Amino acid sequence: MNRFMQSQVNNALLSLKTLDKSIEMAASKDDGVISKEEMKQIQKIRKAITRFEREMEKLK
Repeated sequence: MNRFMQSQVNNALLSLKTLDKSIEMAASKDDGVISKEEMKQIQKIRKAITRFEREMEKLK
């Protein structure tokens, strides 16, 4: 993989880490508490992020 493509993969992986943190912050922002339903959604998102990260790591 050329260095420009590698750079884009690294940027995508960094963005996923930011997404993970921001989703949790957003869930608690509305009422200060993360509900059970919100936690379920966060877990689904994190699972999808993890799967995507694994696939992207394979490309490196």
